Parts: sequence; C-alpha cells; structure tokens
Amino acid sequence: MDKCRLIVSGRGTGPGNMALDEALFIARGEDSGLPSVFRIYCWENPCVTIGYFQKYADFKTSALPVTRRLTGGLAVTHKSDISYSFITAEQDWPYVYDQEKTYQVIHSGIKEGLSLLGLNPEFYVDQKASTNPSLCVKTFFPHDVHIKGRKVVGSSQRRRGKVLLQQGSIHLQDQFSFNEVAAALAKGWEKVLRTTLFTTEPEARELELAAVLFREKYSSSSWNEKF
Repeated sequence: MDKCRLIVSGRGTGPGNMALDEALFIARGEDSGLPSVFRIYCWENPCVTIGYFQKYADFKTSALPVTRRLTGGLAVTHKSDISYSFITAEQDWPYVYDQEKTYQVIHSGIKEGLSLLGLNPEFYVDQKASTNPSLCVKTFFPHDVHIKGRKVVGSSQRRRGKVLLQQGSIHLQDQFSFNEVAAALAKGWEKVLRTTLFTTEPEARELELAAVLFREKYSSSSWNEKF
C-alpha cells in the first residue's frame, strides 16, 4: 500500500460517526480507484455503540444514547476515547480475509503511535477470561493492546466482497489531546505499514452517502433496535 488517505474528523455523534464510516466503506466498494483510508475521530457527547449482532434489549436501559455499529464485536462506551476506522480493499491489503492478521498489523501501528507518546503499550498474547462478556474493554483477545494490564485498544470488522472496514477505539483517560493522539497514530501507521498518509476530507459522494445513512439508518429504531 503505497499511499493512504487520512481523514481527521474531530467530534461527532454516535449516528454521525457510524454513518460516515459506512459511507467511506460503501464508496470504496463502488470506486476501486479510491485509496484506502484511515479516519480518526472522537465523540461530541457520551454515547454507546453496540456490535452488529448484540441485543438492543441488553442496553435499552442505558442512560446514554445507543447506536448499532455495522461491525461486530462488543459494546463500547464512548466518552473521552479516540476512535478510528480503516477502510481498504483486496487490491491494497493482502489480509482482507485474515481477521487476526489485520488486527495485528493495524494494532501494531497504534502500539507504535502510543509508544511515540511515551507510553508503554503491550499486546495481549493469549485470550483472557472476560470480566463482562458484553463490553469490549472487559473482554481480552490476542493483539488487543493494554497498558499495565488495562485494555486501551480493541477493534471490530466487517467485510463486503473484497472490501474491509475495521473500527476501533483507544482509551487513554484524557492523558493527551485529540490532536496529539491523531498525529502519533498517523506516524505509527506510516512506520508499520510502510505507507504515506495524506490528509484529506471526505469526498462529496461520501458526505452525501453519510447524510442519507445518518437520517435513514443510524438515527432509526429499525436499525438500532434491529436485534
């Protein structure tokens, strides 16, 4: 992968962030000429995102708004965390169908970025017992990233044909500003993936798709209460 788009979005709502991620995913499937993309973003207000297959009933009493993700995995409470998405296709990424390898490589870039911030992140080597099987930060898989035993990075995936979407969240407890973390992540990914990231904005078609998805999907009970 010689080059990759970098979109630094800043704050968004649960439905807004999920809509833009899916719009980038759809656009990549429609246009093979689009480069792969990393998007880095954070959260306008506290909220919860749940994995595609999770039961809404388990979260309907939450005091925070709940949005269903397109990707699988477990629930994440978003407050001060910084999130990312990675959208790519088989022609750019040989590991599209290899879930574990993709986690390993992308998380290695995050681990490198956190090291640049002076932290000492490590991988979980083996799967560990979950302390809450509904919550991402309480469930531990190989290549999840921890600092002194506290999980700080977890991710989930979705594929359509030859296109991959990976979403993840980074929990650093307000130690650094959004811009500091975003810059470090970009450097980490560039080093590990041996690629060049160029900063850009979503294209008009992607923003149009995101607006439709926000309105018709991620703001709707038919999607968020799907299961």
